[in-house]
Amino acid sequence: MKKLLLTIALLVTALCQAQIDFNSKTLMGEVTPNGPVLLIEESTLVTEINNNFGSNVTKLEKCKIVKGVTMGEKEEEFYYLKFTTSITNKTLVKYLFNYNGKLYIDPVNETEPYQYSYTSCEGVEDCKPHLFVIDGEKGWTCGTSLACVAEVTEENKCIKSSSVFMP
Repeated sequence: MKKLLLTIALLVTALCQAQIDFNSKTLMGEVTPNGPVLLIEESTLVTEINNNFGSNVTKLEKCKIVKGVTMGEKEEEFYYLKFTTSITNKTLVKYLFNYNGKLYIDPVNETEPYQYSYTSCEGVEDCKPHLFVIDGEKGWTCGTSLACVAEVTEENKCIKSSSVFMP
């Protein structure tokens, strides 16, 4: 009986520690010569994201860290989390902060909206997320066009949404 209770206590402790606090300084990955590496268990991260978005949203299945280059007036390398699902053409991204090759989910004294939000792109054709720079400001877009298209039009085959998780 004591072994069973000890096993249950250890399991509960492990499950509690597996939760990710998206509002604290969390080391998500690191940059290596072979590319970025995710340091958090992928399934734990995907589960936490799905739990934060609730049951009415298509469940995401995979996550990886991707190296990107900004579009617009300035080309700058950056890293981000990329969540995907095989059910729909949906991609969710979150900017990561690179401090000496360590990739964190949260900034240090930063105030730009793109740094806190999760951006979702869903659609066909070129509906992938891109970080752009215009007038020195960064922002996420879906696709390569920076023009706004009303969601009700037939031409809009790419829908963007943003979410911010508050403490």
